[in-house]
Amino acid sequence: MNIFSSREPDNHKLPTSFGFERPLLQPAPLAQRLAECLALSIDFFDNHTTSDAVSSLARLMRLADAHREALLAAIVSIGHIGLLLPAATDEKTLAAIAADMDLMITGSAPSEIFARELGMLAGGQTIATRIYRMAGVGRMGRPANIEAFVPEAETALVDTWIQDGVGTHLAFRVQSRLSVWKILELLADCGYSVPPFMHGKAMENHNKGSLIIYYDLPDATGKRFRVEFYHEP
Repeated sequence: MNIFSSREPDNHKLPTSFGFERPLLQPAPLAQRLAECLALSIDFFDNHTTSDAVSSLARLMRLADAHREALLAAIVSIGHIGLLLPAATDEKTLAAIAADMDLMITGSAPSEIFARELGMLAGGQTIATRIYRMAGVGRMGRPANIEAFVPEAETALVDTWIQDGVGTHLAFRVQSRLSVWKILELLADCGYSVPPFMHGKAMENHNKGSLIIYYDLPDATGKRFRVEFYHEP
């Protein structure tokens, strides 16, 4: 069943940048930087319904009506916000800050897909990266799910990636694995392609049993705004 209407979105427009670089790169203690970053994430869930976010995304991508309706029909919900954290981030500090904001780390695992992309950006092999998954409920009672990536790389390099918005993304959960492939085909018809490291196809995340595609959309400042479409059991 399609849970979305075809109405125009409310005033809560989809941002083309979350602005995580501002709190994360400020000259302040790590705990303060993490807290302000997580607060920005929770604010997004408080201010955006899935319907708002998907309708705004379709407008941002300038999709024709038929493509827009097909995309809306494939999406179930906002899945999570993803972001890159400073190299000095440790699990104990992150868990404490998350708990203060009514978030819980529900799991962690080595990254497969993003670690591969970071390696490509660094011009070398895969960069070992840890994913921390956090879940909670925002002030509006909506689920707030966050995926935070911490790479094992030089501080200055990770800070450069944070400044450039690398790793920041908004993920949409879709109806089925077939939906992922259909969105890949649909958006190819609209002139959109996945990032080069994906080699034109969806990728498997074996840690979660999920199938994933990414798209990088330019924002007004020239930075990229990444969206993810995924299905997992």
